[in-house]
Amino acid sequence: TQWKDHLHAMDHIKDGISLRALGQRDPLVEYKKEGFAMFKTLYGAINHEVASLMFKLEPPQGQEDRPRTVLSRLPQHTVHQDFSGLAAAAPQTGLPDGAKAPARSSQVSAGPVLVPVRTEHKVGRNDPCPCGSGKKYKKCCGQ
Repeated sequence: TQWKDHLHAMDHIKDGISLRALGQRDPLVEYKKEGFAMFKTLYGAINHEVASLMFKLEPPQGQEDRPRTVLSRLPQHTVHQDFSGLAAAAPQTGLPDGAKAPARSSQVSAGPVLVPVRTEHKVGRNDPCPCGSGKKYKKCCGQ
């Protein structure tokens, strides 16, 4: 119901916002400002109501034992008692056995940066499309 009240209040603001133009203020900007302020108020009220309801909730009677019974019915292979077997599996790096991974350096290499060489002529956006359709490249294959 708070949302409906907010929408009704926004309708009332829309009806009266045109009077702001007489005060040399942009009605659209004023409508946006007031609407956002009202929305923040609505959002805060809804958050407060949800939080207060969450603190007042109590679990239904007789269901406190239910999660324990669900866990006890699980097969044993899904419940891990010991994680020591997981530590023995080393992460695979994709390198041959005995090869070490190259050390990362925090500095950028000083060698020249290789730029790929273009072997074909670059087609401009307004040039005819090389596919032969007769359209501009930007309207044909350049999309």
